[in-house]
Amino acid sequence: MREYTCTCIGAARGFELPETGALKIQMERLIEEQGVRRFLCGMEQGLELAFGELAAELRDEKYPFITLESVIPYEEQAAEWGEADRERYYDLAARCDREKMLRRSYAQGCIIERDC
Repeated sequence: MREYTCTCIGAARGFELPETGALKIQMERLIEEQGVRRFLCGMEQGLELAFGELAAELRDEKYPFITLESVIPYEEQAAEWGEADRERYYDLAARCDREKMLRRSYAQGCIIERDC
């Protein structure tokens, strides 16, 4: 079976989160029916963190053959976030199989670069 990648990058902050049970079911379908084996997460607050947490959960509980990769636009991405979101960010970063950091510091256009 051909392997595919699923990406959750570029979700706008404030975007209403879907019920996570429904998102988890869709992600399982991607794994089982579409052959998705690699999940990329942009590590932004909201939907992206929820997506990454679910991918890690699915890998840890049911699909050990999938991988989760963080795509971080710059090193201090979460530095100014509230404590709860910052903790989620670092917890998820530790659970990722790989990390791709695009820049050490913020530069205009780095978020768009991550999204491409």
